[in-house]
Amino acid sequence: MGLTSSLVSAGSLGKLLSVKRNTKTQPCVAAVSLQQRRPLVIRLRIATFDGKERLQIKQDTGIVHLNLIQDEEHDLITVDSNATFPLYISVNMLLVSVIDQASAP
Repeated sequence: MGLTSSLVSAGSLGKLLSVKRNTKTQPCVAAVSLQQRRPLVIRLRIATFDGKERLQIKQDTGIVHLNLIQDEEHDLITVDSNATFPLYISVNMLLVSVIDQASAP
């Protein structure tokens, strides 16, 4: 499964971070999973610091459970409009493989 993330404008609210499942219908350099649904657990954190290395803004999605279908995109978080670059972004991701009981040992 290829996953991509994007930072797109969300109007005056700031920037939107999302995750998208790519399949054969779109170019992807990574391996592609052909399962109908792909279980995914993800947590995203964003932080910005001032010039004295003090934390200015901290955002956290918490743990998000997704079941992405082919080429589905899911918005994760809108970055605070007061956030300044550089943004420090941390992503924890767990891909869950479904084992077919008929083929399991």
